Amino acid sequence: MSKKSVDISLLGRFQVCVSETRLGNDDIPGRKAPALLKLLALNHDRQLVRDQAMELLWPDLDSTNAAAQLYKAIHQLRKAFAAGGRESDASGWIATIKNLVMLAPPGGVITDVDVFERTARNALTSRQITELERATALYTGDLLPMDLYATWTQAPRDHLRQLYVDVLVALAQDYQSRGDLAAAAETYRAALDKNPTLEIAHRALMTIFARQGQRDRALKQYGVCLDALAEDLGVAPSLETRALYDEIDRQKPDATVVVDRTRLQTSIRMAPLVNRETECRVIDGCLDQLLAERGSVLLIEGPAGIGKTRLTRELIARAQRRGVRAL
Repeated sequence: MSKKSVDISLLGRFQVCVSETRLGNDDIPGRKAPALLKLLALNHDRQLVRDQAMELLWPDLDSTNAAAQLYKAIHQLRKAFAAGGRESDASGWIATIKNLVMLAPPGGVITDVDVFERTARNALTSRQITELERATALYTGDLLPMDLYATWTQAPRDHLRQLYVDVLVALAQDYQSRGDLAAAAETYRAALDKNPTLEIAHRALMTIFARQGQRDRALKQYGVCLDALAEDLGVAPSLETRALYDEIDRQKPDATVVVDRTRLQTSIRMAPLVNRETECRVIDGCLDQLLAERGSVLLIEGPAGIGKTRLTRELIARAQRRGVRAL
């Protein structure tokens, strides 16, 4: 007779199968018993220190009441496993040894998280396109979306999402190198769905759109990047991203269109500005907004002698270097 195993799905959903028999919604009663099972499944050794489990699941209870709730949850899990495994006794499936709570069914535990992690790491090492595609297919959603606000899910959820993004970027780069620009663009967009501030994906999409002759779309992608970085991180795009924007912006959309970049005054030449890095970053951010066709206002104020005129001249010089008219 084959040993009973437990298969647990945690990506995009929560589902438990005992030897291919799916446990129904009512087979694991309450909220804490399923939460305890999820915690154990997320630990690679399938065990938790008893006090840690009590602190995570019943932080507002004293140790005596928390211990009582823990053993109640263990009892509920044992009953659920016995029903799913069609066995009269599953007491050993959730074992308590000294100060540990252990998930130990006779046939072992398999989780989709473990399968995805193993496949993703192998794919990132081999860089084989078939392995990368397989890894992306295994990521069926973020970890435990129904437990979004449980603090103990946040770190593993972020870790798995980042691993998925790494796989997507590697796969998109492979598509791009093979000349499959449509598949590459779609994969980069999937990465941005998980991390909107991923500049490498924004730059790649700008490059792809430019290669496809969609200059306006490439420039708009820069605006998307600009907004995402400002809203999520409060920063401006990197110099590399800005340089790519400037390069694409200089390209002629067609032979009949001439971009008028005539300056209204001679370029200003002056010594480098010292100890004004913060102010210069603000200036560059405003120019980014302007070049992305978004209005921007910068107010320079301060007492006499603080260097307002020098800062204004720096603004004009930086604007001219980027092809912006300065009146």
